Amino acid sequence: MNRKAYILTFDAPFPIFGAFDPVKLHNALTTAQGIISWWHYLKGTYIVIVDSNIHATGIATFVQPYMGRSPYLVMEVDLSNHDGILTAESWNWIRGYIQTTL
Repeated sequence: MNRKAYILTFDAPFPIFGAFDPVKLHNALTTAQGIISWWHYLKGTYIVIVDSNIHATGIATFVQPYMGRSPYLVMEVDLSNHDGILTAESWNWIRGYIQTTL
């Protein structure tokens, strides 16, 4: 399985930057073709597991219409190198992704 993980993070809401609709963003991200799985346990952050042919630029282009002019970042991440304080459900999702890709 050739898959990659990307993090999308943003500060929301940012009304001074124009229209941002978190519900439309969520619906688009969680149903988009090529997104195999997604994680959204922190407000303003998504981790998406995608087919290997999808890149950060493609994800950024896809989410742009939902972000208005709000700043955001899309970056590939290595989920096997992680630490922090999260819920058990959050860690289970991350560990599950690692196990299915090794």
